[in-house]
Formats: sequence, C-alpha cells, structure tokens
Amino acid sequence: MPYSTPEKRKAYERANRKRIRSMDRARYKRDRTNRLAQSTARQKMLREKAIQKIAENRGDAVPRCRIDLTPSLVEVDVCAGWLEIDHLNGNPNKEGKSAGSFYRKIVVGLRSVEDLRILCRRHNLYYSAFLFGRKNLYGNKSGWKWK
Repeated sequence: MPYSTPEKRKAYERANRKRIRSMDRARYKRDRTNRLAQSTARQKMLREKAIQKIAENRGDAVPRCRIDLTPSLVEVDVCAGWLEIDHLNGNPNKEGKSAGSFYRKIVVGLRSVEDLRILCRRHNLYYSAFLFGRKNLYGNKSGWKWK
C-alpha cells in the first residue's frame, strides 16, 4: 500500500498491528517448509560445485578421494562414505561459522583451493586422527569400528 507520507504509514501500522502480525505469522508458517527446502538444495548445489572446482584444480574430471596425496596413510586403502573437503594446512575453523559461505567463496573464486583436497569420510577421519595423535575418535574406547 503506497502512503502519501511516512506518518500515515506508521499510523496505519499502529492501528492494525494485530492483524498485520497475524498475517505475517501465517505467511511464515505457510512458506517455512518451502524456504527450508530451497536453502537445503542451494547448500547442496554449492557444495557439489565447490568439490568439483577442487577436483579440477587437482587434475581430476570427476571428484574422487585423493588419499594418494598422503603417503603415510596408504594402509587404509578402501574408501568409504561421502566426499569431504580437507584442509591441507589444518585449522578449518578459520573459515568461519557457515559452511555455505565457505562453499560460496570457493565457487565464486574468493577462496583459493590450493590448500584444499577431497577425501572420503573414512580417510578424513583417519587423517585427522593421525595428524592430531588421537587413538580413538569421539570417545570410542574400543578403537576403530567401521560398519
């Protein structure tokens, strides 16, 4: 609704506050699942593009686990799990809190991919345990258990 002055708009909002809030709540509830689905799809698409860009930087047409870049973990030869981005220089916490902004920076080209590689879930866990000297991850006292 166009208003002739900002004062008239404020007066209308004050007079109809309850009705406006109830309409906003209804719109939020109606659109919430759609917004969540769109956000999830966008995040997944950005992640796939970022992984593809890292793979192309390493000379692969198709993304794959690059455990061959770490010769100390050759004994763990079977890949398992989805592909993850591994920081060669360590400390992924520098990237920020949001994974979406990290992926977006890679896709747009604001973040260099020279210090990144792709590992499968299993190799990424083994490598972090090897790197930080952990014998058991996540408090697993009986050692490694893979299903």
